[in-house]
Amino acid sequence: MAETSKAPVEAFRVAFSTDMLADPDYSADCWQDALFRAGINCSLNMLPPPDYRANMSVHGYDGFGLLSGQTSSAVFGGERSETDPGAFTFSFSHGPALGVRHLGRESVVEGGAAVLLSLDSESIIDLRAQGMGGLSVLCLPNDLVEPALSRSTFTLNRAIAGNAPPFDLLRRYVRVLAARGDVGAVAHQAIAVRHIHDFVALTLGAGGDDRDERVARSAAPVRLAILKADIAANLTRPNLGAPWLARRHGITPRHVHRLFEREGRSLSLHIAEHRLLEAYRRLADTQGNGGTIVSIALHVGFNDLSYFNRRFQRRFGARPGDIRAIFGTSRARG
Repeated sequence: MAETSKAPVEAFRVAFSTDMLADPDYSADCWQDALFRAGINCSLNMLPPPDYRANMSVHGYDGFGLLSGQTSSAVFGGERSETDPGAFTFSFSHGPALGVRHLGRESVVEGGAAVLLSLDSESIIDLRAQGMGGLSVLCLPNDLVEPALSRSTFTLNRAIAGNAPPFDLLRRYVRVLAARGDVGAVAHQAIAVRHIHDFVALTLGAGGDDRDERVARSAAPVRLAILKADIAANLTRPNLGAPWLARRHGITPRHVHRLFEREGRSLSLHIAEHRLLEAYRRLADTQGNGGTIVSIALHVGFNDLSYFNRRFQRRFGARPGDIRAIFGTSRARG
């Protein structure tokens, strides 16, 4: 599959909200700017209803763009010139079902599902949300998607079930990227682009040696990134471990352990490290909202206070009380 050849863009993350606009008529211009910032060189005429609302974050990478948040119903009309290659989007629903009318076809996108849409001169996208619908929009350059479509039976504006492999991993990985507060270091940006391109190709039906190469390159790292994000979101669960993660992700506990061992660190050490970091963050809370040392230890999953104190001191070279005193003193002086 041909990779995108557009000029490199500087990765970024910005927020967009219609609540920030004094004049709602500016919403179309703001969306146009958001898409351009996301690396999509495609003009849009947006026809929002008078009460249109959206709260979105926009991540731009050198190879794809990602918009994620909430939007109400709207109609998008595409325009492009002879020199504009256009773009495609995977639109993922994260809440109530979204209705989509596109290319003469209507689809209902249930929560967790997605559709592939085309942004070009012939396209009108009629998006119907129930209130403020949660969604992520993965914006992809034409020269990445179109060659794959020409070799597959994949249909535009056909709902893709959220549990259909390899789309399930693409969907989960998009959520991981959307939840990040920034786009990360340059090396991490390049890795994210490679993984997204690989899983888009796999979702669109890459086969043979191309499929094998993409699976070998991206399947394990993407699944590991998804597992790490799930761990970070569930540090307070007392049963956080391989069996619980395996059930949630449809793999075996041994597979979970192997994914972490590839990085040279065990699952238990990874969980303990992030629980300790969260405990440190709460102890250093200069607003005094972290809680007592006992409540913090219990909250991050340590049921034995003595064990927590030993692990904490071994990791940070100071006792939990020392950290609380240091930042408490700073707060008193400030």
